[in-house]
Amino acid sequence: MKKALFYLLSIILIQSCSVFNQTVHEIDLVNKSDRYKSQFNYYNAQEFRSPFIRSEQTIVKEVYKDSTSFLVYDLVSVHKQNFDLEPYVYFIVDYKTILKIEVDIYEKENNHRLSEKTKMITISDATQVDVVSRYSHKEWDDFMLHYRLNEDYVKQLIKANALTIRYYSGANMISLKLDKYKLKRLKLLLTMNNYY
Repeated sequence: MKKALFYLLSIILIQSCSVFNQTVHEIDLVNKSDRYKSQFNYYNAQEFRSPFIRSEQTIVKEVYKDSTSFLVYDLVSVHKQNFDLEPYVYFIVDYKTILKIEVDIYEKENNHRLSEKTKMITISDATQVDVVSRYSHKEWDDFMLHYRLNEDYVKQLIKANALTIRYYSGANMISLKLDKYKLKRLKLLLTMNNYY
């Protein structure tokens, strides 16, 4: 009975930790690797007048029998009528060390959304009718970037006390600062080390 209770509590603890750190562990039988994946969402850039809308960043650590790779997938949304993002990403470590990373895969997608606002009005015979009172049209570009982090960069990120990710869109900078929680999650992801 005690043994079963111990196993049950262990499973609950492991599940609660995995929910807290938001890192997904997968075993990839095809590539014979352990994969650790975590997603980071950003909604505010540090710059006051930035074309930035939002960003989703997924970092994958693949642990093979003899090697490890770190893959990054960024989806960066910016307002229309801005320059495209440059094909480089900059990691600013502790406000001084700048790691310049060239993007391997770079794609751009144009998006738009048309929405309408309606209101109910009553006409002369007391019938109520929906009438469009306003249209709104939004346009933005999504940039999908894929790049790798080398071992030297990973070592610097593990030691970092502060981290900012920077993109450039023409004359505009887009700086995304990781808060303490995100930085801790990133370090946890980078230091996980299993091989099935």
